Amino acid sequence: MQPQMNIIHVTYDASPYGIGTFLLNLLDFENKSYRNSTFSLAFHAEHKNLQKYKEIISPIYCLNEKTGKNIRIFFKFRLIFRNFDIINFHTFSPLAFMAAWALKKKVIYTFHGAFGFRRSMRDIPLRFFYQLVLNKLCKKVIFASETARLIYQEKTKCRLPAEKTAVFPYGLQIEKIKPKQTRQAAKSSLALKGNFIVGTAIRMDPVKRVELLINAFSGLSEREHAALCIVGGGDEAYQEYLFCLVKEHKIEDRVYFLGYREDVLDIVNTFDLFVLPSFHETFGMALLEAMALGIPSAVFKDGGGAVDILGDSGFVVESVEELRQVILGLNRNPSLRKAYSHKVKERARTFDIRYTAKNYQNIYRKLLEK
Repeated sequence: MQPQMNIIHVTYDASPYGIGTFLLNLLDFENKSYRNSTFSLAFHAEHKNLQKYKEIISPIYCLNEKTGKNIRIFFKFRLIFRNFDIINFHTFSPLAFMAAWALKKKVIYTFHGAFGFRRSMRDIPLRFFYQLVLNKLCKKVIFASETARLIYQEKTKCRLPAEKTAVFPYGLQIEKIKPKQTRQAAKSSLALKGNFIVGTAIRMDPVKRVELLINAFSGLSEREHAALCIVGGGDEAYQEYLFCLVKEHKIEDRVYFLGYREDVLDIVNTFDLFVLPSFHETFGMALLEAMALGIPSAVFKDGGGAVDILGDSGFVVESVEELRQVILGLNRNPSLRKAYSHKVKERARTFDIRYTAKNYQNIYRKLLEK
């Protein structure tokens, strides 16, 4: 008989991007599959996406605190954490960490790539706190890829003992990744003009390097009958830079900026090639979703965890010109598209959330045995 476990996941808000997508899948699977355990979730801030979490798990705690610096956070989390054995953090929140430590709870930190550094003197105490909390207070720090672990050590100047780290890929409920519309219906509703659609679904941030995709696409002639579709919101200054780049290349009539969309799977399902141009991704949930839909995919060689996800099932390129050749090759060869569609779909199945959940369960059990 496995011991009863009470676990709470802690994150900033219910945002639908990366961490949110992962947590929705993980909590849904954990809650249904591990009847000997109870799972809950705590947010710092409110978000319109919160209802999706309420549909799969209860209780959910929302502090409605927009900043992590208010001392009220310590006392609020202290009240919440009393009823749980293990606290699994998916965000770096010093006051919440201190609340868990004050209660002598067993703490896990799942690293998703955000540090909070501002390239200023304020980074010094923040880096010190990373080193103190992660080395002294956390029982385990979890990384989705070896790239993520190396990025963490480089940025924090913190070499974690091997026994305190675990590296395993995150995942999604692959069989549930299905579009609501047919490919043709979605394409018609979006009024996309092009026989071949290249696209990405991404949080707008300079590290995502969408300009590489735009530059590769700009070298295609209109005779290729291709369109570029960019889904996602975020940094407004970066988005403005991308708008200007598209105008500079004079390809406004072939590039679609769709912003944040709830129907992202329907849109991605219209793509003939999905590209994740990011630098040093810790994982790459959007890429995995595209692969699960059977969309041939490409990443850059320095894409970090995204390269690990794609493996040899897609295209790993080193330059803008190489990406352009991939686009041309797939556009002109439907049989090649079909072959790579099958390869990425098979590869995606190896990243099912059940494997991630099993790794977490093993860590939880070992912590409670100590």
